[in-house]
Amino acid sequence: MNLFDKIAYSGKTKIITLPSGLKVEIREANGADEELLSNNSAALNGMNLVNYIASVCKKTIEGPDKNFLIEEVLSFKVLDLYYATLQSRMLNFGNLLEFKDICQNAQCAKELEITHDLEEFCGNLEDPNYKPKNEYAIKKYPTSDTHSVFTWMGSEFRFKHLTREMEMKTLNIPATESNKNTPLIARELEAKKDSEWVKLTFFSMFSAKQMAELRRKVAELDPLFAPYIEVICPHCRTHQLFNLFNIRDFYYPGESL
Repeated sequence: MNLFDKIAYSGKTKIITLPSGLKVEIREANGADEELLSNNSAALNGMNLVNYIASVCKKTIEGPDKNFLIEEVLSFKVLDLYYATLQSRMLNFGNLLEFKDICQNAQCAKELEITHDLEEFCGNLEDPNYKPKNEYAIKKYPTSDTHSVFTWMGSEFRFKHLTREMEMKTLNIPATESNKNTPLIARELEAKKDSEWVKLTFFSMFSAKQMAELRRKVAELDPLFAPYIEVICPHCRTHQLFNLFNIRDFYYPGESL
């Protein structure tokens, strides 16, 4: 068969469980998928990752309509989106990430050659007793529901788990308008008053100590994924961290174009 007789490359597939409990079938990416991921225009507003995941992931339901719509991926909880991205990379290129960077100590600035096993960020999310293997590994959502509800200071509160669409909106907020409580507003934090849910848009009724407790509670119920690679420079012994999703070789191993 001629190479160009193929409509699209279809390689390996696997079914994965995401942090929310959602199961998806992920397939090995092809050249068209890479165009979606590397689209410069879509990268400006974060849609490149949404378009890519919508292309390489399918629902595990029976029937013909297994494709995810863009709107459905935008509604993915952020841990689901980023974990699917990690699993996609591992399916495409394997578990080992190899890359080079410069020591962050300006007085050293020597080249570092780094190898990291991406399995360190993963885990068996189907295990009801799952615990992350380290501080950078993926976490599970405490609930599969859209909202988390909790009691604090004798009152009931609830908020929406951060989705990709909500995250994109917060990233587009100008720095002059963003503050410590922006994540709470983005999650549409509400308090129950006289059997009615009231959205909180200002927090002057809380002390600074109470606000710190409130933010910690929300962070506990709606965790973020911060997959950092810890490196100690062999030359100067400086400890440094590299964010996995900011490493070019995570997406395009060994490429310079």
